[in-house]
Amino acid sequence: ETVQKHDLNTLKSLDAEAPLGVANDIAVFRTLIALCVIALEHFPTKLVDDETLLKQGASGSMELAIQFRIQKKSVIIDVMRNLSRK
Repeated sequence: ETVQKHDLNTLKSLDAEAPLGVANDIAVFRTLIALCVIALEHFPTKLVDDETLLKQGASGSMELAIQFRIQKKSVIIDVMRNLSRK
């Protein structure tokens, strides 16, 4: 019921005040950050390892796979940073 009182865009915005309460927002952000950590742990390599592999040179398809993995990890890390600022 409380959620229905708020505009969906307001609820999705990281810049808006906490319409559902600060404690609720903090709990959600902590949960999302924890899920990001779990997602990063499921990769077989660390970001630094991928960057090193890329610098060492790799075949065409391997290079693309490494770049893709780096991008996925970078997105997850950016999400964690943005949530940590809130």
